[in-house]
Amino acid sequence: MNKPSPKHAILLAGIAALVPGAALAADSSPPAEAAPAPAGRFTPPPSGMVLTREVRRPLLDGQEVVARRSYEIHFEREGSGYRVDGKLIAVEVDAPPNLAPLAELERRRTDTDTFPMHLDAQGMILDQAGGFDAATAGQASTIVGHWVAGSALAGSDQADVNSFVQQLTTQGGTVKWPRNLFRPAVGDHRESRAFALPQGGTGKVTVDLAADAERDSGLLRRVERTVTTDFGGSERITRELWRLEGMARQR
Repeated sequence: MNKPSPKHAILLAGIAALVPGAALAADSSPPAEAAPAPAGRFTPPPSGMVLTREVRRPLLDGQEVVARRSYEIHFEREGSGYRVDGKLIAVEVDAPPNLAPLAELERRRTDTDTFPMHLDAQGMILDQAGGFDAATAGQASTIVGHWVAGSALAGSDQADVNSFVQQLTTQGGTVKWPRNLFRPAVGDHRESRAFALPQGGTGKVTVDLAADAERDSGLLRRVERTVTTDFGGSERITRELWRLEGMARQR
């Protein structure tokens, strides 16, 4: 891909920030968090909780896209572990006006494939469905196609944008939640890995986790994950924040 113009680059970053399940290749597979599980048995509450996930993705003009999705969740015993059932109860998306159509797609996304999740006896996530929302991604591709056709981008830039959108809407990738999300290791943890850049050279992905949990049960209070992708001279930083609260505190 040729070096993008500022307008081209901002558009690409906005697409990557909002197309469901989409991420630049280096962001889509962050290293697995290496923090060990705490000792003792996991004891989730019998009553419902509200889990909120906030994702902040930067744009190249200094603005950012912020998406918050809240779920009502319930823990049920399942064999030696637990099943986590959940339903989406609130969605907020803040994005620049020129990304409003894609932001509206994100607001309407039902997110029915996130739950159920299955945990082992220690509270570690065993699997995540995380299916790719092909229908919504297809709508996003159509919206971007109209933008490109009516834009002032040069022909080569238009081809690059179309190629980028095609990659995002067919890759089927999703970003996994931390395996120890519901029972995090309290404190700060870091892990890094290198990856090959398309134009040659090496980049690096660094994942920083900062976690807090209930003292007695080990249950999640707050986890912040920061993914810093170094593209060999330029960085992209995505921040995710999870909070778990009782239903009463949400009223």
